[in-house]
Amino acid sequence: MVKIRYVTKRKGSGHFQYVRNVKDKHRHLFGGKKQVWRSLETDVEAIAIVRASRVSEWYERIVRQGGGEEFRVSGEDGTSNQSSDYYKGLLPSAIDNQEWAEYLTHRMTRTELTSMVAERRKEFKSRDEFRRALDDDLDRFTDRQVHAQNLLKVGADGISEQMLRAEIIGMKALIERTHMMRAVLDGKPTDRLDIELYDPIKATHAAQQIGIVAADYLENYTETENRRTLSQKKARLGVLLDWIGRDRDIVEIEASDIIHLRDDVLPFVPKRPKRAYAAMTLRELVEHSKREGVSAISRKTQGLYLSEWKTYFNSIPARRFINANPCEGLSVKGANSGDRRREGFSTEELRKMFSSPVFTGRQGSGPGEWQFPGNDVIRDAKFWIPLISLFSGMTVAEICNLEKRDFKKVSGVDIMHVHPDGSRNTTVKNKSRIREVPIHPELKAIGLLDYVKNLSGGPAFPDLYDSAKRPSDAFGKWFLQFRRCVGVDRSSKPGVSFHSFRHSFREACRECEIPDYAAKRLGGWSAGNDQQSQYGSSDIVRLNQQLESLKYPDLDFSGLKP
Repeated sequence: MVKIRYVTKRKGSGHFQYVRNVKDKHRHLFGGKKQVWRSLETDVEAIAIVRASRVSEWYERIVRQGGGEEFRVSGEDGTSNQSSDYYKGLLPSAIDNQEWAEYLTHRMTRTELTSMVAERRKEFKSRDEFRRALDDDLDRFTDRQVHAQNLLKVGADGISEQMLRAEIIGMKALIERTHMMRAVLDGKPTDRLDIELYDPIKATHAAQQIGIVAADYLENYTETENRRTLSQKKARLGVLLDWIGRDRDIVEIEASDIIHLRDDVLPFVPKRPKRAYAAMTLRELVEHSKREGVSAISRKTQGLYLSEWKTYFNSIPARRFINANPCEGLSVKGANSGDRRREGFSTEELRKMFSSPVFTGRQGSGPGEWQFPGNDVIRDAKFWIPLISLFSGMTVAEICNLEKRDFKKVSGVDIMHVHPDGSRNTTVKNKSRIREVPIHPELKAIGLLDYVKNLSGGPAFPDLYDSAKRPSDAFGKWFLQFRRCVGVDRSSKPGVSFHSFRHSFREACRECEIPDYAAKRLGGWSAGNDQQSQYGSSDIVRLNQQLESLKYPDLDFSGLKP
């Protein structure tokens, strides 16, 4: 079933349902209900979509009139003359709707937009009333866009596909303009001004270009998404778009195009593109890679590229135009072979690191002085971050982004709060990473709480902010030098990195018989769909009790205590 706004189907129910959230200011019109539910009395998706639009018309009429009649479904096929006329009324031509046509073909400047806001402001008694009117406009334009998209998916008698696509583009333009008017009214910057808007007929064809559809797809990822994940998506889609051509119509893409990319392009995409490649096109880069034998991405990574393309062609922006996924049934041979389970550090490797001068005493805090034994035990980022990861399972980025305020006491338990923070431009990988991690007794004994108490505020590890790099990048570069210096490198264990602390923590949880669901909660691993295996956010006391049983019996940390 295609996902349609307001239309759903309850598990075990034969009929489609119309479900819509009611705004606080309108709930008195619907008996105080937070949601409106109406049975569409059909199990045929096309009829359900048509009837859902009639329910939307009823809903909007109730909101406009401040009350009214109860809605009831009538008609066997859901395509009454009233319904048909309603849709045709929603889809005016560019000639009939002069305001819409002028907006689509006009390049709006900041000055013109400001004048438009000032002129319309005169119609309202207050700014708040004007804001509410703009919000109502947004709801109206969004509903019209959704209605047209729904009809485009199932077809509509008497309404051309070209007109539906023009309606969608027109509503997008009006939504954009309304958002910009709201920004001007609130005195906020409008970074989307001076955008060229196109003629509906040209835009109808342009909307199907694979590059434009890809841009719509990437817009679905919000600011809270992990920056690295978004960057990877763009890079993987970039190979597809650059090779096939960003202006190619998405409906023309066939399985043969993807097979060619899989077999003749991906095996020659360089593993680490150099600056010398920056001026090359993808085709030039592939030819260079074939000729020079450049180290290419692995089979596993090629599989990730293909998986990203599959996801893209299955997305709602792409499904507006295509019925079949050209990547369906395709895979990269050997993409899943040779995978190794990542291992944590061995006891000997941990002993090497925690008996080094960084933890037992170094010459000083100057560049490179951490390598040489001395009398100074400096409790800085180099000292604390590996220890915190070993006893919490936190990633290097999560630890480096901590601030003094993230160290709290919740229900009597000392915790570290991992969360995204827009003011610091920090993100988390997924929702399961947002958590409160109890502080292990060993960390308290070594003096972590005293260290935090003596901070003046701001970052927990201010010494990482001396460079322009992200704190985790700066620390990661140092840790690479550190583990090589103490004899822990990839020659003996491929894939070893700071992330191995996280796996050491997971292995220690198993050995100490800490339940898997507790370990997942502590480390921020997803617990899947097993609801009984998940701690609630309020179970910090139980979680702390589980963490207290975590031990590393073959390691001695007594020498690190003050």
